[in-house]
Amino acid sequence: MANIDGSDLAGAIGFSINGLVARYPEIGEIVEANVNDDGRSALGALSEMCTDEIMEEYGYTSTREWIAGGRSLSELVKEYPEAQRAVDDQLIGRKAPEVPMMIVSGRFDRNVAYGQAKDLARNWCTQGAAMYYRDDILPEVGTIGEANHVAQSVSGGAFGMPFLLDRFHGRALGENLTCTNWNGNEGSSGIDLSSALSSMPLFSGLVAPGSAEGPSSGTEGSGSSSPPGIIAALVALVLAAVGGAAAAFVPLLGGGGFAPPF
Repeated sequence: MANIDGSDLAGAIGFSINGLVARYPEIGEIVEANVNDDGRSALGALSEMCTDEIMEEYGYTSTREWIAGGRSLSELVKEYPEAQRAVDDQLIGRKAPEVPMMIVSGRFDRNVAYGQAKDLARNWCTQGAAMYYRDDILPEVGTIGEANHVAQSVSGGAFGMPFLLDRFHGRALGENLTCTNWNGNEGSSGIDLSSALSSMPLFSGLVAPGSAEGPSSGTEGSGSSSPPGIIAALVALVLAAVGGAAAAFVPLLGGGGFAPPF
């Protein structure tokens, strides 16, 4: 939570506090004894909000504005062992998942620490999980990268969708791809992302077996000229266009005073 305190997603801390209060009665007592009027008002409002609303209403708010004495939430948690235990209970990674997992992390993500996501992937690997790790390809989006976290839902999805389709089809995750690529370079370039998108129609199951094939990419061609294949290729093209636009134009618009919707 400390990583987003004061960020555009600061309101999400209210989600966490409300959730902990609902699950741990002792946390409710701590909150009631330490939050000020602004904090009570914010927690009440946030209980009925969604992500887009919190960014508009509580973006860049500090928890010091909510807690008596100007303390941050992190400082308050350290004062109460029961609060620290409740927060520690939320740690992901103690038990390895039993199915292949993919983590895409961005170097410029200001909301989820880059090292934190990679550490989770490494942790699961040491417990025997089949982990597929990728670095997000986006450059810094916005003045200080404040838009990267949301923009990565587009760019990261280009790697994630093929990964999920493979799992639905029961395809094995290659051993050379499991628990490797910790430098985040291989398979994380714009070319690799484009390749993943352009090959999606064929391995997605959207193209019927035996459909007529025609040139689409590479030296031999790997696309489909059947109607279902063409539709699937168009879907992939739209996804690629959206990702490219986010990477190329948002920084320019931000520099001109335009506030991106994310």
